[in-house]
Formats: sequence, C-alpha cells, structure tokens
Amino acid sequence: MASLTGAEPQPHSVLVPIPPQGHITPFLRLATLLLARGFRVTFVLTEYNARHLARSRGHDWAATGGPSFRVEAIPDDLPLPPSDKQDITQDILSVCLSVRSTCLAPFRDLMVGLGRAPDVSPVTRIISNEGMGFTVDEGFGMLVFFFFTHSACGCWSYLHHPDLVSRGYTRSQSFLVVEQNRRISGGLGLLLTSLLP
Repeated sequence: MASLTGAEPQPHSVLVPIPPQGHITPFLRLATLLLARGFRVTFVLTEYNARHLARSRGHDWAATGGPSFRVEAIPDDLPLPPSDKQDITQDILSVCLSVRSTCLAPFRDLMVGLGRAPDVSPVTRIISNEGMGFTVDEGFGMLVFFFFTHSACGCWSYLHHPDLVSRGYTRSQSFLVVEQNRRISGGLGLLLTSLLP
C-alpha cells in the first residue's frame, strides 16, 4: 500500500519474545538486524522484564535503537519480587503459564493502539516465540512468524523427542550413546543429555 506521496510505508515488525533471558537476547539481535534493514520495530516485553532491562542496561536503553525502535510492556499478572530481589529470574513455569493465560487481552489492546497511533507505520508482521501462541490471532490479519532461539542440538532433540522417549532416553541419564547404525538422525556418536531441552 503506497501513501499519498507515493512512498512505501516503513515495514513494522512487532517482536514478542517469551520472558526468559535466553529468548530476549536473540530477539534483541533480530531487532538490530531488522532496524538495519529499515524496519520499524516494536519490542514487547512483560512489565517485569521491561523493568529488569531498564535496571541492567539503563533507563534509556530503548532509545539506543533510534526513533524506529520502541519498547512496550504488557502485564504477566505475577507478583513482583521483594525490592532486594528485583534482579532474580522469575519462576519459568509460573511465567509461561501466566503468559499463556493473561497476555492475549493486553497484547490485543497494544495492537489496536499501534494501529491507531498517527506517528507509527502500520504493523506488517508479528515475530514471536513458539511459547507465545496468543500472538496468533486471526483478528490481527497479518503474518505471524515463530522465531526459534534454540541451539542446533535443541532443534534436533525437539524434532526427535518422540523417538528418544520411545527408546527410553531421558535427561536423568548422564549421557546417551547413540550408535552409528541406529535410526536416530544425524549419525551422532555421543549426545550429552545436558544439551537436550
């Protein structure tokens, strides 16, 4: 869609990482790449993580992304930790369950607000983690991409998880010996279970 001036609107991506830090950092790197390619980026965090990043990187950390980068926070409805424990990681299971049950409505409100903002180009895509399923909503009417932040070993193990379980391999073992002639893809000789998700 071209504007009245004939110029194409700036593509606008909304990035929504799942709260654990191991997902936020790769999303920040993706945001940097998108900004370098001329995209506008709205980075959506839970309120807890937005405060945590402001404390660790400085309150104006989002400004370093320039005028095409903005950070928005949505509630996760978890109690805040005591003031002397503000930098601890939240319980991962509690965060994941809370995000799944409470973030759709605030995210929908955010998307509506972005659509009405006169100084912001329309959102053209959403990029989120697979754990942020609330971002997939037909009402948004746009492309949604899932960005997997796992290592190659993590992706391999997710792909082959049913096969590993059916063979009795679990994380409780110190390591797995995967013989070359077994039908586990990749022909790996030794796979440390500590590398499995």
